[in-house]
Amino acid sequence: MPLESNYSVEIYNTPLDTLTPAQVSGLAASVSQGKVTLTWSPVVDNVPVVGETLQGTVDGTNKNFVTSYKPIRPGTYIVYLYHQVTNETLTADGTFTVYTAAHPFKDGSVQVFINGTEQTSGFTIDNANGKIIFSPALTSSDVVVVNYIWVDQKTEVTDYTIDLSTGTITFVNAPVLGDTPVIDYTAELTDLAFYYIYRASTSGGTLTKVGEVASTVTSQVTTFDDTTVPDGATVYYKVSAVDDDTNEGPKSAELSVKTVPSIPTGLKATRGDRLVNLTWNDMKAAGANPNLTNYKVYRATTSGGPYTEIATVISNYYQDTNVVNNTTYYYVVTSVDANA
Repeated sequence: MPLESNYSVEIYNTPLDTLTPAQVSGLAASVSQGKVTLTWSPVVDNVPVVGETLQGTVDGTNKNFVTSYKPIRPGTYIVYLYHQVTNETLTADGTFTVYTAAHPFKDGSVQVFINGTEQTSGFTIDNANGKIIFSPALTSSDVVVVNYIWVDQKTEVTDYTIDLSTGTITFVNAPVLGDTPVIDYTAELTDLAFYYIYRASTSGGTLTKVGEVASTVTSQVTTFDDTTVPDGATVYYKVSAVDDDTNEGPKSAELSVKTVPSIPTGLKATRGDRLVNLTWNDMKAAGANPNLTNYKVYRATTSGGPYTEIATVISNYYQDTNVVNNTTYYYVVTSVDANA
């Protein structure tokens, strides 16, 4: 009798997912001092696959063709024939929906869910009609929903059968020579890892990744605070979804955002006879705050305000001559962009 060693170290692996998440939509922004808050709609599907030619030989006799993605995921599918010579799309049988993911079960096995939870004990299945006998652990007062899936996991359609596990599509009659089987599908997103946030300084310009947000299909996080954004500028954002296998979906449509100008710094006052001279740092120095166009000067007679706007100026200097000697005034200045 042959001698057999103990088991090796166990390893595990899963098939590589090549479907990318769908494009992010609904990108919007709100701005505050030194921050842009982005929000977007959750991604729930993979990128739609349109016009994928099924793998197989179209010779007028072959009936079996295979999709690129297997097992087939939950989603919406259309199978049709396309004539290469006439560039004619023939009528499809219609749309069918796969609600449950396929799994490579052993022959004769069955997967059972009770109230959405997979069960491995406590029942028997008598026949192909799905008669289920529950264990005494369940009483007549228990409300349960039972779903079961046979291992072949085939879906019957008018002119063909699709095997969810292998991705094989078998036509009742072989396509006429020249007719290529094609499939369109939108699969439900089953895994999500991150949303990536990109920013550019010009429309259509080079994008730089400025952040990422951890997110899952069941616990979506669809907001991001960009606190590295330059003040008083116009920036351009795009967001993409990334799944567990680092497949990155298409970036969203570009969103332009104008940021709040910098708070003026270095405010100083010098007094004279019936006047006060105000100066502050040039907030446009060294190319900063490109959208800044002017400053507003406010004054109060008590510390902390309320303040009243007394002037709008384009330089970092203002002389207030509407004052009374021996009266204390309190000043603040704001930066204003071209939209104000």
